[in-house]
Amino acid sequence: MRTIIDRDYHVDAISGIGLEVANILRHHLINHERFCIWLKGEMGAGKTTLTREIFYGLGLPKNTPVLSPTFTYMNEYKIDGDWYQHGDFYRLMTSSASERRGQEGLVIDEFSLRDPKGIFLEWPANFSAAEDIFPPDFILELSKCEDLPEQRHISLVEC
Repeated sequence: MRTIIDRDYHVDAISGIGLEVANILRHHLINHERFCIWLKGEMGAGKTTLTREIFYGLGLPKNTPVLSPTFTYMNEYKIDGDWYQHGDFYRLMTSSASERRGQEGLVIDEFSLRDPKGIFLEWPANFSAAEDIFPPDFILELSKCEDLPEQRHISLVEC
């Protein structure tokens, strides 16, 4: 594992952070067909907001809304002819074991409809087979800075 980014930033700098991560992912695609990035962080840390900025950095038109997939499990975006998927497994945490098995089956079906260039996964630890089905190429972790509500810490690791 190799740390690529490890620093604090102000929330107003999110567009620049998104572009920086998009460029890292673009560089990865020179030698790889696709990527999977796990997004970790507490509720409200900015995972979906940063994902939106990464999509814009990859070429998604800025007038395209990027919404949280919490209730749909997955949203898809087409950028320059390639599909990108944004998944959120937060709701799996609150499900019973039998409900979770059924929901995970639906998630697998939903994600296998296309051959995406990139997959962005929020709350991957809530999906029991995430490591096997969606092995990460990158792990991006966001955290709030306790004493500075407008500050975040970002860590991006290549696996």
